[in-house]
Amino acid sequence: MIQFHTTNLWQRIEKGSKKAKAKRAAIAYVTTDLPLAFQHDDTLVADCSDAAIASGETSAKVLAQLYKRGVLLFSYGHLHAKVVVLDGTAFISSANLSESSQSTLLEAGLETDNPTAVAQAITFIESLAEQSKPIDEKFLARIAKIPVKRNWQVNRNGQARNPLRLPRESTTWLVGVRHPKRTHT
Repeated sequence: MIQFHTTNLWQRIEKGSKKAKAKRAAIAYVTTDLPLAFQHDDTLVADCSDAAIASGETSAKVLAQLYKRGVLLFSYGHLHAKVVVLDGTAFISSANLSESSQSTLLEAGLETDNPTAVAQAITFIESLAEQSKPIDEKFLARIAKIPVKRNWQVNRNGQARNPLRLPRESTTWLVGVRHPKRTHT
């Protein structure tokens, strides 16, 4: 099965997450745990670099909560991937693990239970974890002290103030191309 999701992407991930025994993810930015609700021995690789923490793209507080639950956490700077594996199903998408991704932004992604694709996604996440810095109490204590200055505007609910809106009508561009006159000598 291969399915393409847009407006229902997070609902599909949440449904799979509720049933999953093992959760693995490589998601660039993390500011919430839901709808994945990671548990003991689940794996998360994220961009937990000082820059990602300082900009608010990844939350030190959320990472600390996950660590207390026994989630295996890894920091990989400049990560841009968004890959989630829930048992035998993989999701490859544009979605970060954030409120704005779930409620404001238009995300798109593929869901598959193809054994080869799922195995490759698991290998990708495990390889990233091996190359990443493991997150421990010392790491969490250090990033908790980093001042956060968001470089985007959010409302009281944590959503972007100017959410992406798709045009209601099609837009057509007409472009004319002509060759310049050639002169012969």
